[in-house]
Amino acid sequence: GQRAAISVTKLAKNAGGLLANVNRWRGQAGLAPVDAAGLAKATEQVSVAGTPATLVEAIGEKSGSMSVYHPVGGQTGFYKMSGPSDVVPAEKGAFMEFVQSIRFPKP
Repeated sequence: GQRAAISVTKLAKNAGGLLANVNRWRGQAGLAPVDAAGLAKATEQVSVAGTPATLVEAIGEKSGSMSVYHPVGGQTGFYKMSGPSDVVPAEKGAFMEFVQSIRFPKP
């Protein structure tokens, strides 16, 4: 069957900011971009390792992604699940469990 893939990326600073990344992910799914006002509708606040993060669901006609944008300690973590449109939403629970299991080494 078809599967979704998960990727974890760490980038320096804010990695272009939330809005730019939301619209990049929406573009990959064939969705129209949102403006700053539409950002709240396109995102959901979540917590990763006890710190605030933002979940972005971008489900298009054929493919989609669920991404978590997580700025912490001068870096931004990206946790992304992408795959076919019918697979990605079905795996949200498993993806969120994975994201919530992430722990950072103590500085």
